[in-house]
Amino acid sequence: MGRGTFKYETTIDAPLSEVWDFFKSAENLTVITSFPRIKLHSDSSTIEGNHIEMELNFGVVQKKWTAKILEVKEEEYFIDKGVKIPFPFIEWEHRHQFDSDGSRTKMTDIVNYQASIPNLFVTLVLRQMFSGRKKVLVKKFTSK
Repeated sequence: MGRGTFKYETTIDAPLSEVWDFFKSAENLTVITSFPRIKLHSDSSTIEGNHIEMELNFGVVQKKWTAKILEVKEEEYFIDKGVKIPFPFIEWEHRHQFDSDGSRTKMTDIVNYQASIPNLFVTLVLRQMFSGRKKVLVKKFTSK
């Protein structure tokens, strides 16, 4: 029903190497994502070929999500693709782009998706999720 590209930018007050180190482990998704709550059930390494298995907790409903790390370019980007993804998504590919901006890092999330609900609803959900992550990241790296 819906197919699109969602883009979200976050500026983090920390050097690229520090931000990259944080994102080298999918375990940190559990730190930065407040909804849905995430529990990892696999190796959390952000390395090419790794399958990241997660359980998403929506309160009364839990859903499984498996993503494969397709490509990693150290301190530049990594791409994950949904292998087993829950409703409403049919396809999911997420590029995590990192760019140095002096002593700060610009992180750009680009999600290409297909969903069984209209784009408007997908955009609202993704904007809420990524803005929640942004708040946690800004707070985490500012408090150092």
